[in-house]
Amino acid sequence: MTEAGLGRDQWSLLEKYRFTVHDDEDGTDVASLLDPAELDLYISSRLHMIGTEDCMAAASIFMKRYAFTAAMALMAMTCWNRKMDVNPENMILVDHMKSGLWLPRVHMKNVGMEAFHSNEEKRTYLQNLFQNTIVPIIQAVNSTFNVPEMILWENVAVYIYWVYETDDFFMGEGNESDREEDFRMILSEENAHWFGTCRKNPLNRFFREKSPVDGEMIRVRKTCCFSYRLDGATGKCITCPLQDRTRKES
Repeated sequence: MTEAGLGRDQWSLLEKYRFTVHDDEDGTDVASLLDPAELDLYISSRLHMIGTEDCMAAASIFMKRYAFTAAMALMAMTCWNRKMDVNPENMILVDHMKSGLWLPRVHMKNVGMEAFHSNEEKRTYLQNLFQNTIVPIIQAVNSTFNVPEMILWENVAVYIYWVYETDDFFMGEGNESDREEDFRMILSEENAHWFGTCRKNPLNRFFREKSPVDGEMIRVRKTCCFSYRLDGATGKCITCPLQDRTRKES
């Protein structure tokens, strides 16, 4: 076993998805980004790394990168039964480029991960995850860059779906029932109060059946994330609703 009671394979998986122990490398405290002025400075000073002069597009891409905090926390909860501390005060973003993409790493100050002992503990953890880690950042991005909240919520949603629909995360873990139960709780309208000013659960709103597109099953988004506005973009994503509209009109 290594730090926080996780095995080496588990830490390797977290590191694959850009999560690691803080090593004093220069970075930005996530908590500081709750201040609109600091968030504006943070994103505006990284336009060249993100690859666009369009601040709305850059802010949307930032939200897609930040969404991994929720995705990995949920993976640790359901696959390993561990509470990953992803409160803004515990995370530092460190710039990192890979293959021309801005993929910031998340450094955690406290890597201790206690076990869950009941479904009620999970429910409390989930409420804190969305209310303290995701909602404040979404509201700050919305107020600072005028990106509609529903775009930002769908940016988060697609990675949460990805976790629960990726069999490789659950192989050999013996937790298929947790996978179904946890995902059902996350999508439940009973928990709509976890999601800030949303009247309905946005994660449930965007969850719909996949459909065949160009030979593969995909879930077409309801909102566009503006990725096509990035430098070097070759067009709209296969999951983009604008692309889907073009297909239907042709």
